[in-house]
Amino acid sequence: MDTNLSNLAIYSNNVKISSDYSFDGKNVTFTVNSLVDFGRTETFYVRADVDSVDSTDGDTYKFTLRYTDDLIVDETATGFRASITKSGTAISYKVTGGDIILSKATTSSSQTVAPGTNDVVLLDAVLKVNQPITVEDLTVTHTSMNLFNYFSSIKLMIGNSVVSTYTPSSATGTTFDLEGTATIN
Repeated sequence: MDTNLSNLAIYSNNVKISSDYSFDGKNVTFTVNSLVDFGRTETFYVRADVDSVDSTDGDTYKFTLRYTDDLIVDETATGFRASITKSGTAISYKVTGGDIILSKATTSSSQTVAPGTNDVVLLDAVLKVNQPITVEDLTVTHTSMNLFNYFSSIKLMIGNSVVSTYTPSSATGTTFDLEGTATIN
């Protein structure tokens, strides 16, 4: 877990209150120095960014307060421990993912195309995935040229299937969306 997650921290009211933790291979322990006013109830959240997934079936993270004495709360004024009420059950998250590598195909090269030419390939690329992924609504950013002057349509093809077709208008900006969904195995 320690190498698969980054930015692991405890939050309250969308404010990071601690990223000071230790990990023993199975359990993560946070050090939190947060003041909770008398008579208030505070909810804390564990958040992290998933950087990688080890198992092809996905990694499972289970967050729980096993025992009420796993959480220690000291009263500021007296130094006495406050009582803790445990509510809720363990929360389990399964994260699936894998390597995605996009590279220019070796057959793809620069070319000069005459106006009026049809079926020109702008980019031939290889997308390698270790696990099936679903892609949808690809946003393309291009230089400031007006695509309307150069293309009547732009198609996204995966394998031999057309996933999406974009028809430029005279008001085309520097980005456009190829809307559609495809699953890549």
